[in-house]
Amino acid sequence: MSTLHTVPRMPGGLPFLGHALQFQRRPLAFVQALRERGDVVEFRVGPQRAFAVNRPDLINDILVAQAKRFEKGRMFDEAKVLVGEGIFTSEGDYHLSQRRLVQSVFHRNQLERYVPEIQRYAETTIGRWVESPRLPINRACFAHTLGAISSMLFGQAADERLLAGIQQEFPIILDGLLRRTAAPAQLMNTLPTPANRRFDKAVANMRRSIEHYIAGYDPVRAPGGLLSILTDEKNGLTGKQIYDEVATILLAGTESTADALSWACYMIASHDEVQSALQEEADQIMTSPQVSYGDLARLPVMQRVINEVLRLFPSTWVLTREPVEDVELGGYRIPARSMVIFSVRALHRDPLIYPDPDAFLPDRWLALEQGPSTERRQAFIPFGAGIRGCIGEQLARAELGVFLAVMCRNVTVRTIPGEPQPDVAATIMPVPTTINLSVKRRDN
Repeated sequence: MSTLHTVPRMPGGLPFLGHALQFQRRPLAFVQALRERGDVVEFRVGPQRAFAVNRPDLINDILVAQAKRFEKGRMFDEAKVLVGEGIFTSEGDYHLSQRRLVQSVFHRNQLERYVPEIQRYAETTIGRWVESPRLPINRACFAHTLGAISSMLFGQAADERLLAGIQQEFPIILDGLLRRTAAPAQLMNTLPTPANRRFDKAVANMRRSIEHYIAGYDPVRAPGGLLSILTDEKNGLTGKQIYDEVATILLAGTESTADALSWACYMIASHDEVQSALQEEADQIMTSPQVSYGDLARLPVMQRVINEVLRLFPSTWVLTREPVEDVELGGYRIPARSMVIFSVRALHRDPLIYPDPDAFLPDRWLALEQGPSTERRQAFIPFGAGIRGCIGEQLARAELGVFLAVMCRNVTVRTIPGEPQPDVAATIMPVPTTINLSVKRRDN
């Protein structure tokens, strides 16, 4: 039997609260401090024992090698108030059955069919952006992504009620999910505090918007797509199950892709040499008016830019798990029903793997194109990994690639002098603070 290591403990915990306040108030700094303490570090969220896992191979054990010994944990349990038992939050056999049910809409054959729709939406959006002296890129990217996903996956347009509802309520919900995950006692999430009331109201409003959207679906007018699968009587889904899947894919798919697109636009606008290289590549490769799915693989500069954006701004900065039994990770014992967290953001900024980790350096991916090491593969998980990895990863990459190719072929984006540098809002997703850019048509 192997000798178990002693798990180092994070100092600075408070009576009853543990490290909950640090987790809630300065989450990015807190998980970075945990990472600097060792491969596995114990802390407390109220009375509950919690463990931060920081080493790439141990995180891979959680997500892949020992995935069946973990449930998704508190963050996902808290999300069920909005998305129920959708593919994002469900467990076990039910999760696998739902994944099989919806995976056909994310198959490569479907991606090839989606690309013209993505391009059409991108060209329309870019057409609206042209000659904008001060464009709020966050809101513009969100509206674009919601419209594209709604059309591709659900076969109907996103109405103004849905767009306004998500843009207004989702930031409140994301903030609330982080706060509730780090609450020192679950009872605190039920008290009638102003923050809890705002959260409950935002969830109720969001549910109404999504239910209204589902009720407007017409299978005759919009056959095919995810809603036709979910509402097909032979699949036997209840109204609640249909809602859970639509809410999950609509919300998670829209926000994560819109955030990545917003950060990509900002990084491109901030680095003239990167924008010039992208424009030159688009001019040379995209000679046909119509973009194909196969074209994306022929845009290596674009792929490196997308990877670097996803490294710096992964779809979520922290994930939770809960072991269903005692687990050993790299010689450390993790007790059953403790909280386990790992920070994708901190992993992606490990200076031992990514030198100058906070810098935007797309060319660092040239080495990976020559054959990534196992350690590097394990240290780049913007969409998770294993049986619970994001089912929409390839669709999200296609959306990013097509949109950015269309943008670089037609316009130049620039930062605006005097505008504050954007930062990441402290929620569970990398939502940027306000980004304003100028957009000018290229002189081709």
